Amino acid sequence: MSVEPGRDTDPFIGSATAWRNYLLLAAIQVAAVMTLLLVSLVRPGRETAGFATGEAILSGCLLLILLACIWVLIRSWRNPTWFERQVVRLNSYLSRRAVFGSLVLICLVGLFFGIYQLHLTSAVQEIFTRTALERSQPLILLICGMCVQTLVWLYFGRSGFHLNRLARILLACCTFLVVLLIFFYGWNWLAQNTFASEAPQTGWNDLGAPIMETQALLAWMAGMGLLAVIAWQRRIIGKYPWGRYLSPRVVDAVICVALWVCTVLLWNSQPIYPNWFVAAPRQPNYEYYPNSDALAYDMSAQLLMVGEKLQFLEEPFVRRPIHALYLTILHVIGGQDYQRVVFLQILVLAFLPVMIYLLTRKIYTRPAGLIAGVLVMLREANSIASAARVTSANAKLFMADLPATLAVVCFVYLFVIWIKDTDRKQLYALISGAALGISMLIRQEVGIMLLGAVFILVFGFWKRPGQFIRQFSLFLLGAFLILSPWVWRNWQLTGKIFLDTPNYRGDLIEQRFGSPEGFAPPGSEKYESSRQPELLAHRLTTPVTLRSLAVSTWDTPTPTPISPPEQPLPESDSFFSVLGRVVEFYASNRVEVGRMVLSHAMNSQIQMLLLLPSNYRFFNSAINALDHGQVNQFGYECCLLLSYTRGLPYWHKWDGIIPRQSILPIAINIFLVGLGTIMAWKRNKIIGLTPVIFAMTYLLLNALLRNSGGRYILPIDWIAIVYFSIGLTRVSLWLINQFTTKPVMEDLPEDQPAALLASDPQNRPLLRTPQFYGALIVILLVGWSLPVVERAIPPRYTGDMKAGMLNSLIQSELLSEMERAAIEDLFLANARVEVGRALYPRYFPSGEGERGTNNPMGALPFRRVGFYLVGPDDRPIVMPFEKKAEYFQNASDVVIISQPDGTPAVVGVFDSTGNLKSILVAPASR
Repeated sequence: MSVEPGRDTDPFIGSATAWRNYLLLAAIQVAAVMTLLLVSLVRPGRETAGFATGEAILSGCLLLILLACIWVLIRSWRNPTWFERQVVRLNSYLSRRAVFGSLVLICLVGLFFGIYQLHLTSAVQEIFTRTALERSQPLILLICGMCVQTLVWLYFGRSGFHLNRLARILLACCTFLVVLLIFFYGWNWLAQNTFASEAPQTGWNDLGAPIMETQALLAWMAGMGLLAVIAWQRRIIGKYPWGRYLSPRVVDAVICVALWVCTVLLWNSQPIYPNWFVAAPRQPNYEYYPNSDALAYDMSAQLLMVGEKLQFLEEPFVRRPIHALYLTILHVIGGQDYQRVVFLQILVLAFLPVMIYLLTRKIYTRPAGLIAGVLVMLREANSIASAARVTSANAKLFMADLPATLAVVCFVYLFVIWIKDTDRKQLYALISGAALGISMLIRQEVGIMLLGAVFILVFGFWKRPGQFIRQFSLFLLGAFLILSPWVWRNWQLTGKIFLDTPNYRGDLIEQRFGSPEGFAPPGSEKYESSRQPELLAHRLTTPVTLRSLAVSTWDTPTPTPISPPEQPLPESDSFFSVLGRVVEFYASNRVEVGRMVLSHAMNSQIQMLLLLPSNYRFFNSAINALDHGQVNQFGYECCLLLSYTRGLPYWHKWDGIIPRQSILPIAINIFLVGLGTIMAWKRNKIIGLTPVIFAMTYLLLNALLRNSGGRYILPIDWIAIVYFSIGLTRVSLWLINQFTTKPVMEDLPEDQPAALLASDPQNRPLLRTPQFYGALIVILLVGWSLPVVERAIPPRYTGDMKAGMLNSLIQSELLSEMERAAIEDLFLANARVEVGRALYPRYFPSGEGERGTNNPMGALPFRRVGFYLVGPDDRPIVMPFEKKAEYFQNASDVVIISQPDGTPAVVGVFDSTGNLKSILVAPASR
C-alpha cells in the first residue's frame, strides 16, 4: 500500500533497519523501567512480594509491551518480506500530515508534562498527591524517553538523516542547555552570596503582579483565532466583492477597538483594594483617597488647580511635571471623586495593550501582537486584583509608573516606525524625539534610552555618516522642543537648569550608596514611613504643636515624634558633588560594585521572567481534587490568582531560591523569549531588537544606581511579554505546519500601491513639507503647555475670598457664645487665619492611622480629624476632635483659625456654593 505525495501527504522515509533500531531502543527503555519498578516496589513487609494491585497491573502491561517488541524484532529477522511490507504501510501511514502532526503534538505534550511531573514530585507536600507522583515516576520516565525517541525518529524520517542537520540540532540544544545552566547557577550563586546583603537595601524592590498560565492559554487562543481570521480573509478577499473591505487597516482598527473596550471593561470591573497607595474608606465620607507616593503626585495637581502653580514641598519645581498636568486634566473633567477620576484614567491607560499590539505587529506579526496585548491587559487586571498583597502600581492608583510605561511604549513604537523606513519617515525622527522628551518629563531616568537610540542609529547609518547626523539632529530637535520650555521655566524661577529636581535626585543617589544599617525593605511600613517626610511634610510646626496639645488637652502620652522633612541639598551637596562621591566609590570598590551591579541587573531580569507563567497547576490541582472529592477545590487551586501567588514564594519573604516547580516553566519562558528575540532579528534585524536595546540601557542605569525590580521596571518589563508572544506564535506556527503542506499565512500582506508611494510627501525634502512645520507647532504647543497652563490658572483663594469666608464664620449661628468668645481670644493673641481647599478629610479614633504616611494621617494617641490644606497656605492639618461633623465633604473650601504656633483651633467648612455648612472646634478652644 502506498500513498502519493500530495496536498495532505509528505513522504516519510524509514528503512527496515531504522525501524528495527526504533523497536530495539523501545524494548531497552521498557526493560530499564521495569527494572526500576521492581527495585522500587519490592519492599519487605508488603503483601504479595510488595506489589499492590495497580502496580501489578502496570508491571504486567510493561511486560506485554516488552514481549511484543521482542517478538516483532525476532520475526523481522526470520521473515524479512513480511517486515518490509509492514514498514511500507507504516511509512505510508506516517506520510499523512494529520497523522504526523498528531504524533508530534502528542509527543511534545507528553514530554512536557512528564518532565514537569518529575520536577513537581519533590515540591509537593500533600501526602496523597506526593505518593501518587512517586509511584508513577517509572511510568513517567518511560513516557519521556519514548517521546524523545519518537520525536527524533519523526524528524529524521521526514527530512532524512544528514550529519550537518544533526550537528545543527545538537549545537542548538547544547547552546540552550548552556544558557539555562548559566542562568540558574548564576542566579543561585547570587542568591546565596548577594541576595541577603542587597535585598534589605532601599532600591531592591519586590516582584509585581504575574501572569497566570491559564491567562497565557487564553491569550494564545486569541492569537490562534486571529490566525484563523487571516486564513479566512485570504480565501474570500478575491472571491467576494466585500472581501476587499477586510484590509489590514480595517483588521487593525477592529483589533485595537476591541482591545481597548475589553481592557476598559476588565480593569474597571476590578474593585479597588486599599494598599500603600490608596487609603481605605473612612468616616465621614467613606471614600477612597490617594496615599503615600500617589498622594504626593496628586498634591502637585491639586495645587495647580487652585492657582498656586506647579510646586513640590513648597519649592517652585515639581517631580513628574507631565504626570502632574495629566492628573490635573483628569480632576478638571472628573472632579474630586476618586473612583470617577480612576475611571477616566483607565480610559487613557487602556491604550497600553493597544500600543503593545501595534508595536509587536510592527516588529513581527499581528497574531503575536494580539497575544502580547491580551497578556498585558490580563497582567494589569491581576495587578489591580492583588493590590492588597502585592505592592506595585496599577491603573487604579495615581502613580506615575503606568503613564510612564504608556509613554515609553509610544516612544518605542514611533522610533520603530521611523527606523524601519528612515528615508520616507524622516518626520518620525522629530516625533519620536518629542515622545522621548514627554517620557522624560514623567520619569527622567528614561532619558538613558538616548544611548540606545544612538547605538541603533550608528548600526543603521555607519556607512552614511551624513544621513546619521541629519536624522539624529531631527531626533534631538524633537526632544529639545519638549524639554526646553520646562527647563527655561525652572531656570527663570530657581536660577538652575534641571528637569525634575535641582540636584537631579542626588539625595536619592546618596541614599542608595549610604550605610546599609537603618534601611528597610521596600513595601515595609518602616520603609514607607521613612519616605513620607520627604514627600508629604510641608511644615515642621504641626508635629511640635500637636505634642503640647495632646498633653494639655487629652492627658495622653507624647506621640512618637515625626521625622522632619529632608531639606534640599546645599550647594556643596549638589548633584555633581554626590555623583563625584559615587564615582569615587565605584573606583575604590570595583569588586563590590561589580557584585552590586550584577545583583541588581539579575534581579530585574529574573523579575521580567517571573512575571510570565512560573507554575503549572493543572495536574497537582486535579490530583488534590480527586483526593478530597471536591470539584470546586480544583477550580480554586487551578485557576485563581490567590492560589497562584500563595503557591510560589516570590511575594512572601523570598530568599532568592527558585522552587523546583518553577524550573521547567522558567526554562520554557527563557526558550520562548529567546526564540522570539531570534525571530524578531531574522525578520527585521536591528529593528527587531529595538525594545531589547532600550530595555538593557534602562536596566543598566538602574543597576548602576542600585535600583531594581518592582514598579521601577514597569516602563520596560512589558518587553519580556512581547518577545514571549513572538516565540509562542512561532512555536504554534511550527506545530500547525506539521499538519499541512501548504504554508500558513502568518500575517496579512502590507501592500501599498506604487502611486501612493510616489505621491507620498515624505519623498520630497522634509523642510519643504507642511507636515514638518505642523509637527513643529504641535510639539511646541505640547512643550509649552506646562508653563502656559501654570500661568493661565488664577489663584482661587484671594484676599477678598479670605475675608468673606472669615466673616461668614464669625457671624455664623452655628457658633455658641462660648466658642465665639474663644475665637475673639484667639484674635487678641494674634491668631493665624488660613483659607484653602480641604482634601481627603478623615476621622481617626485614638491610636489609628493610615499605613505608609506619618503626617497628618499617621497613628496618634487621641481622636482627631486630619486633612490636607491646599492653597496659599499649603500644609497638613491635624486637629483633636471628639465627634464627626455633620458636613465635611472632600475638596470643601475651609477657613482655619489657628493659634500663633500653628495649632488649628477652629475650622469652617463651606460647600460648593460658598455657604458655611459646619464648624469644627478643637476641645481646647471651647
